[in-house]
Amino acid sequence: MTTIALPLVRPLRSESAVGSAPDIAAVMAKRAKDVRLRVLVAMGLAVIAMLFFLLYGALDAWQIIA
Repeated sequence: MTTIALPLVRPLRSESAVGSAPDIAAVMAKRAKDVRLRVLVAMGLAVIAMLFFLLYGALDAWQIIA
């Protein structure tokens, strides 16, 4: 079994060792969970930043009007 490793992708175990199918599936599931968590955190930070700038813009506009 040969694997093609991209520069940004770590090998699952080692290139020479061939793991069992459930072991590889568990590692892939853990990676998918980690990626989902990172995406959710990034989206949360983006929403917080958008709300901050929206509030800042609203306060700035209110001061201009008042």
